[in-house]
Amino acid sequence: ARLTKDAWRAASVRSAGLDGPGLDLDLVDAVLLTHRALGAVRTWLSVLLGPSGAVFKAATWTTGAPGESGLTAAVHRAGGAMFLQGSDLQEHVAEVALEGVRAIAWAGVPIRTAEGVVVAALQAAWTDAAPADPGELLAVGGRMLATQLDSRRDRLDLAEALEGRRLAAAELDSFFALSADLLAVTDTSGALRRINPAWSETLGHTRLEMGASTLTELVIAED
Repeated sequence: ARLTKDAWRAASVRSAGLDGPGLDLDLVDAVLLTHRALGAVRTWLSVLLGPSGAVFKAATWTTGAPGESGLTAAVHRAGGAMFLQGSDLQEHVAEVALEGVRAIAWAGVPIRTAEGVVVAALQAAWTDAAPADPGELLAVGGRMLATQLDSRRDRLDLAEALEGRRLAAAELDSFFALSADLLAVTDTSGALRRINPAWSETLGHTRLEMGASTLTELVIAED
């Protein structure tokens, strides 16, 4: 069951476009807007990539390679807003996300797809007093990011669906043209709207001549 859940989450991360090297500028702007509203020293969007750790995709600072993040994992597991400060935060100060700052408070909220799958987390850290209700402010930013991610996923899904239809149509055209069987598309009156080359090869008439006939005219009365 765990593998199934992890596989579903990984598929959701890919469909939301969070597994690539960068992010849409709209997503980055949403993180920065939330950052200013929170008055945080750092605000970031993170993606949990299983055994390889977490990747910080859009942040108010530059980070290096992916690293382990207990805070990111905790937000994913909890599935709800979290807030740590003071001594409760001290065991996490060695994390990639908090290196280089003397954070006294941290908060994070999960970001879900329309189906409810957690694909990322929006997090923030403070070196001064945190807002009275950081979870609510983060939740607003999280909902804004979730909406943008769903919209991005819908665009990707539409592009994939259109490409799938194009490939299917090309495959059908190839089958129609190469088939040795007599294949035809008719209207309700039996007029031949489309035929494959096998008709001319079998009956000896040109496509133009065949186009002037109906299907019933080509069938022996006994049949």
